[in-house]
Amino acid sequence: MFWHEGVRYCLCYSPWRALREPPRHEHRREKARTTDAQFSPDSQPLHTHAAPLTRLLIRAKASPYVRVLERNGRIVREEDTTAARIEQAWDGH
Repeated sequence: MFWHEGVRYCLCYSPWRALREPPRHEHRREKARTTDAQFSPDSQPLHTHAAPLTRLLIRAKASPYVRVLERNGRIVREEDTTAARIEQAWDGH
């Protein structure tokens, strides 16, 4: 239990959630890779496909795992491993 800005928070651990969450996270990362594979970074200008790609990632609940960036007017996607590590640390809580 802890307080933050006058609000009391209680953090609980659930062994069941700790077992359930890692496969879900992996499934979402796989969806991110699959969605990401539909777009070729060298052949499409950023303004044409960044918004549809972002919408697909959000619908798949995979947006935390991929960063969509622009380099030289082209889409560059990078996997965000920090998000995965943070989720692993919170599994079960």
